[in-house]
Amino acid sequence: MGRLGIIAGQGEIVDLALELLRRRGESPFVVDVTGGEVLDRLAWVEGGVFGVGQVGGIIKALKERQVDRVLFVGKVDKRLIYRRKRLDLRAARVLLSLSDFSDDSILNAAIKELAKEGIKVVGQKEVLAEMVPGPGILGGVPVNDNVMADVAFGFHMARQVGDLGIGQTVVVKGRCVVAVEAVEGTDEAIRRGGELAGPGVVVVKVKRPSQSPLLDVPTVGLKTIEMMKEVKARALAVEAGETLVLGLEDMVKGAEMAGISLLAVNEEFLGERGLKQR
Repeated sequence: MGRLGIIAGQGEIVDLALELLRRRGESPFVVDVTGGEVLDRLAWVEGGVFGVGQVGGIIKALKERQVDRVLFVGKVDKRLIYRRKRLDLRAARVLLSLSDFSDDSILNAAIKELAKEGIKVVGQKEVLAEMVPGPGILGGVPVNDNVMADVAFGFHMARQVGDLGIGQTVVVKGRCVVAVEAVEGTDEAIRRGGELAGPGVVVVKVKRPSQSPLLDVPTVGLKTIEMMKEVKARALAVEAGETLVLGLEDMVKGAEMAGISLLAVNEEFLGERGLKQR
């Protein structure tokens, strides 16, 4: 097996993922597409700075370092792709082949282009399995029956919202949806739900059925807890086996201080507690 490559965007997941890999004894080659922020911050990492439109240059660098697997980590601003003057010939050719510029279309094109060079794109859950909790109570304050009822309701509503391709997160209170995540992101959906319904809201985040396991895995971290604390939210439930939890120990400490319950749930977990799908 060859070396692992990381296409690194923005966000705390990048630092946590690279630290996890270092503890395993791996030394991935990092393609920094943030303008150098990642490599400036993590001096011990080997890598290079590239624009997202330098597809030919990125592939050349990966092959020179015997990379045969690539993991996408962190957020990449898709608007950068449209800055034509920053595209190399290979990137321009790929974009011209697309029927649309949806996330799935761009990702699938990237996968095919890398595969031509013998480089496989691997999933975040596969490489970062330690960050994906199974079902159970993860920490924070104890859960009561009212919270569990809202979690079950929110879980099934979030699944339905996901079926429509809208977002991954719903905010509920008293078995009523008060906010749904769209393009604004999870934090702003939490803020809006808290402003509308007041203290005690429950936040539920799940995987969208159509989303790619190679890129858009649901993710929560300490920032999520901090936003929930701001609106006096009561609980955070994520889909077990499908969600990246960044820095669980810090999240648990923050949740305990803020009076928040942390759970990872799935159909089986809820069914065992008599919480049927609504």
